[in-house]
Amino acid sequence: MDRLQLLLRLSILITAIGLGIHAAGNFSASCNGLSVNQAGVLQATCENTNHISVSSTLDLNPHIINNNGHLQAGGGGFANSCNNIHLGGATLEASCAQTDGSRIQNFFDLNTNVANNNGKLQWVG
Repeated sequence: MDRLQLLLRLSILITAIGLGIHAAGNFSASCNGLSVNQAGVLQATCENTNHISVSSTLDLNPHIINNNGHLQAGGGGFANSCNNIHLGGATLEASCAQTDGSRIQNFFDLNTNVANNNGKLQWVG
């Protein structure tokens, strides 16, 4: 990576921080009170750039798919074929149907694709 590319990436990162976008990969570091309902809606209280706690929700269902019992980013509709949807920290856990009708417990790290954007939960990636 040349010096110009490094400076460009650094300026993008500084801009994102200035806008209050907490890097995807660690939304749970600036949010607490995490919960998810059986419809796949994530709820949390997140800190904004003024250090004020803001209640926020994010519907995960349009962003996560059940692929033969495995939770994956992309597509959507996981809540239609998964049950016992809950969180273990920032990890989404659910019992999901496979194509043969059996169910398996599966996990998805929400820190990978959820960001705190100035106090609001946001899907990224």
